[in-house]
Amino acid sequence: MILYTDTSSLIKLYLVEEGSAEMGNLVAAATQVTTSNVAYAETRVGLARAFRDGRVNEGGFQNARQKFESEWPGIGAVELSDEILHEAGDLGDVYPIRGFDAIHLASAKQVREQGSQEVQFSTADRRLRDAAVAEGFSV
Repeated sequence: MILYTDTSSLIKLYLVEEGSAEMGNLVAAATQVTTSNVAYAETRVGLARAFRDGRVNEGGFQNARQKFESEWPGIGAVELSDEILHEAGDLGDVYPIRGFDAIHLASAKQVREQGSQEVQFSTADRRLRDAAVAEGFSV
């Protein structure tokens, strides 16, 4: 099974929060973890925001950032293309989701179309979860 994760789920691998253990189990069961390459910036910013907001101390922030940086090359990052951008725009016409969420859903659809394995979608966002289910993903 290929696990496509948006940033709201991906960051759970680096910060201890609700759903972190479940996300770890999903990653362990997957043959490949994928996400959009926009998740790199989103995750880095999310880690920095957690530090600034006091949800993690400086040592925890540094450790989380270092772990993310070391694991990022092993994540199958889907390149942002014109095709994905246009598909994201179309998805935004249909579902009440934000722009980057539409990019994640369009990217996951491309992974599913190009692969031979089941693609499971992981997100902590209710609207994106509903859209992914409507698009035929196991979430």
